[in-house]
Amino acid sequence: MQTGGSGGGGGSSNERWNIIGAENFPESQLFIFDRYGKLLSQIDPTSLGWDGTLERRPLPETDYCFKYIFKDGKVFPGHFSLKRVTNHLL
Repeated sequence: MQTGGSGGGGGSSNERWNIIGAENFPESQLFIFDRYGKLLSQIDPTSLGWDGTLERRPLPETDYCFKYIFKDGKVFPGHFSLKRVTNHLL
């Protein structure tokens, strides 16, 4: 299973995060947690993904955990790092 971002007009940056291929498993569930285990978001696998915010406020650059649960109950846990890229004009 792969994870990744989508969008991102700024080179290699991604505007949203989701499981690659998640749209093929619409009955699955994706949960995102902070490093202390607090649930931050539940993402519909057919959506564009998580935008790195909580209640419309950007969350800090750090590591986050996720739990992807398939329809049959199989659980795929993992983690990723949120990084924000600022474009500077020279």
